[in-house]
Amino acid sequence: MSNLEGHADMVRLDLPLYDIVHDCVGNPGNADFIAFFNGNQFMVLADLFAAFRLDSDKSQTLYYETLPPGILAKQITAHGRLDIGSLQLHVNPDVFAAGHQEMQQLASHLLPPVPYAQNHLALVMPKGASNLATLSDLGRLSVRVLMPNPMTEGIARLARRALEMDGGPQLAKTVFEEKVRRQETVFTTVHHRETIPAIAQGQFDVGVVWVSEAMYAASQGFPIVWAPFPSHANPVGRYYIAALKQAPHPDTAQQFLRFIASQTAQDIYHRYGFEAPNQDTPFDGF
Repeated sequence: MSNLEGHADMVRLDLPLYDIVHDCVGNPGNADFIAFFNGNQFMVLADLFAAFRLDSDKSQTLYYETLPPGILAKQITAHGRLDIGSLQLHVNPDVFAAGHQEMQQLASHLLPPVPYAQNHLALVMPKGASNLATLSDLGRLSVRVLMPNPMTEGIARLARRALEMDGGPQLAKTVFEEKVRRQETVFTTVHHRETIPAIAQGQFDVGVVWVSEAMYAASQGFPIVWAPFPSHANPVGRYYIAALKQAPHPDTAQQFLRFIASQTAQDIYHRYGFEAPNQDTPFDGF
């Protein structure tokens, strides 16, 4: 049953699986700051933007999206258009946060990007299930793998690199190609919304997520177990942010870029399991 709740100035509609949108937050019609962020940071942004409001020289009316970076990149090149079912939005951001590859793809749209956080990979499994011993286990015939989509999710590129580091090109090909054809590896559409619930419900044996996502899911009581990728095959995922050349609110965009580098913002990210960017850390691409 939907939750249709009317007030003098508000109507709220929440119909699970249908009329509910988690990753578009706020009112794009009157926002004076608009941000597009990697979806894996959905748990961070309420605290981050609350702190930004306190830091700002004026009260901000915010709108933000937390979708896979490949989808956000396509939205930017489509002049801000995003279709959600029959709803059509046209939203142009002030800042865009994503991986290095998306920044390169959108270079003509962006001012120079800067790193603001980094992360590592983890495996999540249903609680009570037999733990997988190695990354090579993902290639076994009997193991059902839920993997972010390499066409839209930078984490999938990093996961493929990790499998190559652990078991060579053949392991990566097995998981990302051969098992896909056999439907033993399934690609998500929005991994930060799909992977944890699917693993918790036992629909798959293992999923690939960021360490921060695994930590957050465990803190929320999801029946999962998780483990970081082994140290020899756990490349760094570094997050970048840039202002748009055609930002609707360029002054606020620059103010936010200064804020996200502040100790206040970095403390918030650390609280949710992210690391500060470390240019000395070996970087394998993301």
